[in-house]
Amino acid sequence: ILGLDYQKRTYTTDELKRLPKEVTIEKFTTGLTWGAVYAQYLEDIDKVSSTYTGRTATSYGKELDQPLSIERAFFVERNQVNSNEDSPTHQLIDLPTTILHVGDKVISRLTIRADRAMDFIQIKDCRAACFEPVSSNSGHRWINGLGYYCSVKDASTLYFIDHLPKGTYTIEQAFRIDRSGRYQAGITTVQCAYAPEFAGHTESKEIKVE
Repeated sequence: ILGLDYQKRTYTTDELKRLPKEVTIEKFTTGLTWGAVYAQYLEDIDKVSSTYTGRTATSYGKELDQPLSIERAFFVERNQVNSNEDSPTHQLIDLPTTILHVGDKVISRLTIRADRAMDFIQIKDCRAACFEPVSSNSGHRWINGLGYYCSVKDASTLYFIDHLPKGTYTIEQAFRIDRSGRYQAGITTVQCAYAPEFAGHTESKEIKVE
């Protein structure tokens, strides 16, 4: 490939099995050259697994630091049992074994981990069709030392972080369950806009509502 160009190839599953697993790039000219190679494919949402594997990721059998990762946990807010206090308590729910009910208040907690300072981080938190945000207001937020812009959409919530210092941070959003049935919560993705190789996503969760 010579000059500025973009090449796209589409393969069937059988063709992919015959393709080499490595890509080699050679440069024969002087001067600065840059580029990128990426693979993209479709998968059923309930089969998508999380990219977070703990503290490290692997590539060709070698352990690598995981620069940017995200986890998501769901909590249900219910009043304490056998208590005179009216304050609610948060209970971590085990999906999909836990059956929720219409009217339950569910809190989605995102945990973002970065092993270095990064700029221009984007997060897309998809949600189940039965989740109705408690607050639909978009705007700037400042929580636990992290500043970001929150944009509430019809099927997801977007977060934009200008500067993400090294460390671990949490973002929470509350929902009310407004209908019964079985749903997929979708996945949550995090990615650096100017260095897209720094990215991660969660798995999807099945939600049962009575």
